[in-house]
Amino acid sequence: MAALKLTRAQWRTILYVFRLSNPTQTQLAEKMELGRASVGALIDQLERSGYVSRIADVEDRRVWRIVPSQLANSRKSEIDRAGRRVAGELFADFNDKDLRDLRRCLEKLVPGAR
Repeated sequence: MAALKLTRAQWRTILYVFRLSNPTQTQLAEKMELGRASVGALIDQLERSGYVSRIADVEDRRVWRIVPSQLANSRKSEIDRAGRRVAGELFADFNDKDLRDLRRCLEKLVPGAR
């Protein structure tokens, strides 16, 4: 992620921003299994580096939505490629059966996670 000037935690956060489609800080914290303060610090970092913005929720002005910036959207395919490359390196020594078994075990540990 260094080529994108993102830490692993920032990269993971921006992936969740894309996946969850303009989540709140609370939604991000829940999905990432981190505290709101920790996620808030990551959002602050991503906002300073130009990857995300906070916008007021149209239905509840007390809530802020985290949205990817034009920079993040322009680098989305690059971010995705980097993620696939990391996953490829991480799982390179696993065959298809190993991966199916691993997935089955993880789903037992964390029901409903995907």
